[in-house]
Amino acid sequence: MRNVQEDRLKEKIDKAVEIVGEELKEYKGSLSASNKVGSGGSMLDNFSIEYLRRSITVSQRFTVADLEKKMKAALKQVRLEDTPFEFGLATFNLRSNAVGQLERNSRNFAKVLQDTVNNYISPPQLIITPSGSAAENLSPDETFTVVIPNFKKLVYRSLSWSIIMAVFFTIVIITAFYLTVRTMLRQKKLSEIKNDFINNMTHEFKTPIATISLAVDALRNEKVMSDREKMGYFNSIIKEENQRMNRQVETILKASQLEKQEVELLLKPQHVHEVIKDVADNFTLQLNEKNGQVELGLKAKGGFIETDEVHFLKLVNNFI
Repeated sequence: MRNVQEDRLKEKIDKAVEIVGEELKEYKGSLSASNKVGSGGSMLDNFSIEYLRRSITVSQRFTVADLEKKMKAALKQVRLEDTPFEFGLATFNLRSNAVGQLERNSRNFAKVLQDTVNNYISPPQLIITPSGSAAENLSPDETFTVVIPNFKKLVYRSLSWSIIMAVFFTIVIITAFYLTVRTMLRQKKLSEIKNDFINNMTHEFKTPIATISLAVDALRNEKVMSDREKMGYFNSIIKEENQRMNRQVETILKASQLEKQEVELLLKPQHVHEVIKDVADNFTLQLNEKNGQVELGLKAKGGFIETDEVHFLKLVNNFI
C-alpha cells in the first residue's frame, strides 16, 4: 500500500509541476508591452540587449508569491491542496545541461533540496522559449523545480484511514479466530464433562439400585421373614439407599447452579471414621453376595473435618 500510494503521490505532484511549467511557457514566448519590436524591424530605443534578455524571463515577470500561488492552484487541481512544498526557478543552459543562477525560490528551498532521503524532488520542468516566437534566442532557458518536504510522512498521512481500517479488520479477524477456538475448546470440555457426568451418575445410581435389589431379595427369604430384627435391618438399608438416590437427584438439579458458580458448600463438622463406616455398611449386601469383605484401617487422629455431607459421602463412596 505504501509503495503504491507513494507512486500515486509522485505522479500527482509531477502533474502539478507540469501544469505550472506549461503555464509559465506561455509567458516565455512573448515580449512584454514595453519591449516590442518596432515597425522597421529594429528594437525600440533606450534599452540594451542584456536588459531585454533579462526582462523577458519568467523570473522577472513573476514574484515568489506569484509562483507560490500558481503552484498551490496546480496542487488543488490534483487534489493535494494541503501538501507543503518548496520551489525554485533557475536559469538553465540547454546545450551543457547546466543549471545556472537561482532566480526565484521559496524560503527553505536550498535547505530541503539537499535532503534527498526524506524529501521528494520532482523532475525539473524545463521552461524554454517556443520556436518562432518574438523572444526566440533572446531569453535564457529556465527550470522550475518543486521539493516536497517529509515526503514519507505525507505518504503515511494519506494512508491513515486505510491503515486504521486495516488494523481494525485485522483485530476483528483475530478476535473472531480467538472466539472460534475458545468456543471449540469449551465445547470439547463440556463434552468431556457431560461424559464424565453421565458415567458418574450411572455409577451413583447403579450402586444403590443393586443394594435395594439385594435387600428386596433377602426380604423374600422365609428365614428373614420370620426374623423381625433382620426385617428391620433390610428395611433400613432400603430406606437409606432410597435417601441416597434422592440426594443424587438433587445433585443433578443443582448442576445448573454449579455451571453458574452459585453452589455453596454446607460445611459442618464431620467425623471421617463414622462416614467411612456408614458408607462401608451400605456395601455389605453386595460384598456378601460376592463372598467379599471390607477391612477398615481407621487410624486418623482428630478425625473431625469441616466438610459438606453430601459431597463428602459421594467422595468416600466413589473411593470404595
